[in-house]
Amino acid sequence: MLPLATALFFPDYGDSGVPWDLVLLHFYFFAIFIPFIIIFNAARSSDRENPNRINIKVLDIQTYILEHRN
Repeated sequence: MLPLATALFFPDYGDSGVPWDLVLLHFYFFAIFIPFIIIFNAARSSDRENPNRINIKVLDIQTYILEHRN
């Protein structure tokens, strides 16, 4: 697993003349974009399993506010 992770985050460009900006771009793509996709897909699947969860929370908050008005 470690060689795979190393290859994904720090590819070996060797003496091919690749600028370090490309190395940093590659790192930030895997460090930011891929986790964002994973979190987004997890949230989407969670919403598919229980689509009314957010609506129930909003209704509970509205009910709480209406009951506790001065």
